Amino acid sequence: MNCLVIGGTTDGIGATFAKICELGLDNIQLFIPKPSELDVRWSHSPVEWFNYHGPMDQVLYCAGTKHLNWIADLKIEDVRDTFAVNVFGFINVIKAMALHPPARICVITSDAAVTPMSASIDYCSSKAALEMAIKVAAREMPEWHITGIRSSAVSGTEMNKYDLERIAEVRGMRQDAVALRLQDNPLHRMIERDELCDLAYWLLFRSPHAMTGSIVEMRCGK
Repeated sequence: MNCLVIGGTTDGIGATFAKICELGLDNIQLFIPKPSELDVRWSHSPVEWFNYHGPMDQVLYCAGTKHLNWIADLKIEDVRDTFAVNVFGFINVIKAMALHPPARICVITSDAAVTPMSASIDYCSSKAALEMAIKVAAREMPEWHITGIRSSAVSGTEMNKYDLERIAEVRGMRQDAVALRLQDNPLHRMIERDELCDLAYWLLFRSPHAMTGSIVEMRCGK
């Protein structure tokens, strides 16, 4: 089986998922391109990548970015960049994949899709749009298996480090207070990367086809 991992491959969700795949019993050939090799922001890049490497059996899409700022101070260029990666990137990938045989796709989204957050209009809006894109793709392409994971804060990722620093800066908070805010759930903690990746692995390799179009929540009880 050929499995493509997009995003978080340096020291994030993608890298952790790759390790789980390597330890698993399934015969998986991993493809982990650098952003310079597969730039999801440009429609031609995924087309060229799939044309060269061929169809994939599974794809984990965990590319994501954000530019936290108050609306009055937010640059529209930053909003475009957030949507380019979080929404248009997924659409570019699924559009390129549609030229090949059906596959399984799992997309890491965020509880920001359903939770309004101050200084996060670009991120919340993009994740809400991403979840609708997942559902529309699953409806339009029923022979495929397309799912998403709506997660709360995941510890130890570049996004998490950015949140701790930038939220503290924008909202005038201490980083330890931000960390506590991110753990404001019944379990009083953030999600561990291996927990999220175990679920992604199951969705990509084990879950029934009837789950296509589902957004599975992992929010520590919220």
